[in-house]
Amino acid sequence: PAPAPVQRENDDTSSDAALAAALQEQEVQASKRKFRVVFQGGVGWRNSPRFDDREASIPGPTYKTEVQGIVQQGSDGLNYVCVYVGGGRLYLPTTTKDRRTLILQELSQPRRRLPAAAPTQKFRVVYPQGVGYRRTAKYSDRMRCRGPQAGDIVEGMLVHGEEGIMFLRTTTGSFVPLSSPQGDKILDAIAVSTDAIRREVWMVVYGGGVAYRNSPEFGDKAGSFAARGQELVGKLYTGYDGVSYLHCDSGMFAPVTTVDRKTVILAPVVSAKVVFRGGVGYRSAADFRAKMGDVQGPAAGTVCRGVVLKAQGLHFLQESGTGYFLPFTTPDGTPIMTKVATMVPPAPQAA
Repeated sequence: PAPAPVQRENDDTSSDAALAAALQEQEVQASKRKFRVVFQGGVGWRNSPRFDDREASIPGPTYKTEVQGIVQQGSDGLNYVCVYVGGGRLYLPTTTKDRRTLILQELSQPRRRLPAAAPTQKFRVVYPQGVGYRRTAKYSDRMRCRGPQAGDIVEGMLVHGEEGIMFLRTTTGSFVPLSSPQGDKILDAIAVSTDAIRREVWMVVYGGGVAYRNSPEFGDKAGSFAARGQELVGKLYTGYDGVSYLHCDSGMFAPVTTVDRKTVILAPVVSAKVVFRGGVGYRSAADFRAKMGDVQGPAAGTVCRGVVLKAQGLHFLQESGTGYFLPFTTPDGTPIMTKVATMVPPAPQAA
């Protein structure tokens, strides 16, 4: 007679099924992410990952409510959080339909992760009409925002995309194609850098101050604010809308200019040492004649910090903190101050 089959541990199909179900549940739990409603009007449920497919019979989460679910992209290109409610699945949009206003803010991890410091390469946009950002390394996955224009410089890491096209993954996490499917050159390499992006000190120079952003998108305003004259420390990135942003040590973003790039919001902080033997007097404005007689200016050897601006053919340092102005030279060209290296505060350490 034929020998009886030997039963092994993994021959138990019921155990296999239970193990598979347990592993699947672990994967689902691991993929869940936590969000907080930051839109003051709250947010309504959707029956599917489509913005207009509202579920009116169930009240949605109110302002500051926390929800947990799985993120997926809808057919309209928006991101939705899938939440199990009453045994069924409902969806919450993370932004408004135009993507300019944040509705849900992620709590468990940064809303947009920036890549770790790694070798990057700089490219110049050579296509006359510019280029649009992509969400992924797929040519057709275009984002609805203004991308880099002809002549602009973009920086990131090269990755292989679909259709045999190479993409540049930018420092903000979006993608830019190096060429079109027809072979038209879009980006031209400039140089390779192995250095991490440096932290820099910038100062708010816009009269009304600046609202922080949750991400490098101009319309994605957060609730916090930096006043005029305040110094910010961080790393400079190009946003999805082509505007430069300072990714502050706090994790928030501050735009350097307005969207049209015509108004300056932040300016780089420089340090200057007083070299004129008699010191230098403060000015109430960027005018050499506007000397303030009632305020003692810095003595020789003093190092001052601020932002540089030019007026009446002279360069002035608008000092951080006081807001007063200090001339770099006299009208006849005699040196008063000279630039020195700016000390950047040490990066904050993780708790």
